[in-house]
Amino acid sequence: MTIKTTILINELRQGAELQPQHVLTNWAESIERLHLEFDRLNACAMKLITERPAKAYTGLCPVSQIFQLLKDMNWQLTQLLERADDLPNLTDLSAHTVLINALTTRAAIVIQLVNWPAS
Repeated sequence: MTIKTTILINELRQGAELQPQHVLTNWAESIERLHLEFDRLNACAMKLITERPAKAYTGLCPVSQIFQLLKDMNWQLTQLLERADDLPNLTDLSAHTVLINALTTRAAIVIQLVNWPAS
């Protein structure tokens, strides 16, 4: 979790007045990081699809976990696009940013597990 995310969560918990520029900047940065991790994870998945024989693990990561995370990330991005015009306030946008950051963290961990050599 980044320092910005921690600050954002604390602001949400305390009911503090959220600063629009702060919220929008965090949201935009979160979307960018999510997109980068999604691309990295997707490249890994494409490589796995073309490999024969199929593997249960790559590195220290179950292959099923990679595909499930891609599905979760895709769903979250779809939700974002569908709700883009309906995020009525900064609190909703901030909460969405926290969810995006959690997915990005999961993706980074999975990618590290993929790159970790199997024993």
